[in-house]
Amino acid sequence: MTLTEEQSDVLRHATGHGSEQRNHYVDSPDSPLLATLVDLGLMNRSKPVAWMGGDCVYRVTEAGLAWLKEHAS
Repeated sequence: MTLTEEQSDVLRHATGHGSEQRNHYVDSPDSPLLATLVDLGLMNRSKPVAWMGGDCVYRVTEAGLAWLKEHAS
């Protein structure tokens, strides 16, 4: 699977560029970029969180982690 540079940057950022301590990315529930990653099965999305202004928490899935490992530079 080929991702855009922006998509791969989000996955790397969400995981702290390889940190085993981090796996989250906060953004709008209407983000087309994140929606694509969710549709591809590389991230999942929480329900909107009121105290975060309605934003969602996105987490990299096992498939997303595998993609990152396969495409590590």
